[in-house]
Amino acid sequence: MGQSQAENLSNKAFEFYIHSENIDSAIFYYKLLQNQFPYYRPGYTFYQIGSCFLEKGDAEKAKSLFLHSMALSDTLDSYPEGATLKIANIFFEEHNFQQALNYYDSSTSIYRNRNKYASTHQFSREGNYLTVYRKALCFEKLNQTDTAIRILTPRMFKRKEDVHIDSKEYKNMLDFYLILLRKKYTKKEIKNEFKIAMRQLTYKRENDTTFYKNNQEWKSIFIDCYLYFFDKKVIVYSGGIGVKNFSEGIPKFYKKEYLLKELSESSTYKKLSAL
Repeated sequence: MGQSQAENLSNKAFEFYIHSENIDSAIFYYKLLQNQFPYYRPGYTFYQIGSCFLEKGDAEKAKSLFLHSMALSDTLDSYPEGATLKIANIFFEEHNFQQALNYYDSSTSIYRNRNKYASTHQFSREGNYLTVYRKALCFEKLNQTDTAIRILTPRMFKRKEDVHIDSKEYKNMLDFYLILLRKKYTKKEIKNEFKIAMRQLTYKRENDTTFYKNNQEWKSIFIDCYLYFFDKKVIVYSGGIGVKNFSEGIPKFYKKEYLLKELSESSTYKKLSAL
């Protein structure tokens, strides 16, 4: 009975939360939930209240609540990395770039050490790209251009459709990446490095009998396609294809020419080709 009452309060608070004009009502019901059911998903509840205060513009209050969320979240919740990311974003907006980096790195550490099925909050492909972009901005502000280039490079050769972030954010990220390259290298050096990277692009196909070890009817062909751009590995594609027989032809989506076509449709490829 208590569980259902707690869920009802949580759901009611969330309904108010998703409508920004009802943030105060959301806070009221989340706090009521805390008072009546203090052991019901405490990490989640503190996270939600923190998000409400952040929505209201009270970053310091939000930061305090996110810290509570990080301390209380249990294995059933996927909010520690979400709370850590929001604290990082607050420091980023305050131009405290070193502290922002500390929390961005902490959020990645939490994510990597959690059961991947329990960690669904914030770390979609979109969340990952935006986090790396903000980290790169921090490094640039701290005069660490090399590091900013290094962490952005592996993610810059994807098509916008495969990144799934707002088109404006994607454009800003690409423009920033090109500015970083021009800050560090001459136009001639960038053009030459790009030509070398494309000329030395590696495509490997390996037969793998162990991938489907619990099902002897299936085998796997492992495709590994990558390039190096300014000494940083960029994965074009890496993964296995299930087959019944190794003599089967590879579907066109995994052939070298198709992967090259996909790569050539990335905005970064087009920009570098046009230099």
